[in-house]
Amino acid sequence: MIKTRQIATTLGGAAAVLAAMTVPTLASEAPSTAATAQSCSAAPYQSEAGTGPGNDAHWPNAGHWAVVNSGCHNISLMPNSGTHKVRVCTPSACNAWKSVSGGEWKVIAQNAVPGKKFYVQFKGLFGGTGWIEH
Repeated sequence: MIKTRQIATTLGGAAAVLAAMTVPTLASEAPSTAATAQSCSAAPYQSEAGTGPGNDAHWPNAGHWAVVNSGCHNISLMPNSGTHKVRVCTPSACNAWKSVSGGEWKVIAQNAVPGKKFYVQFKGLFGGTGWIEH
């Protein structure tokens, strides 16, 4: 009888470990990066499409600004797919275009000032979806 309990306990523990290993990650969970340790948190983004030449796609939507979070010193982007040219714009200027690829984190602005307003501009009419840390 003791052997039966030991086997049942062992099997129960093994089943719990196996279940934990096979539970899929939820799509809504933010990908982890080293920047998270700097009090940055990843959030999903969906760019607003551009309307034509000289009016590229951007995030957040027209007429809105994002704000650099306290303790976050870089703005990083990870598109869900594709390769995009992006730049960060503040009320006073835009930085240089940078190339970002789907599934990879890329710092698109360094030494960001907490509390500063910005938006991300995507070269072209479509910027897509992905994750941003700011």
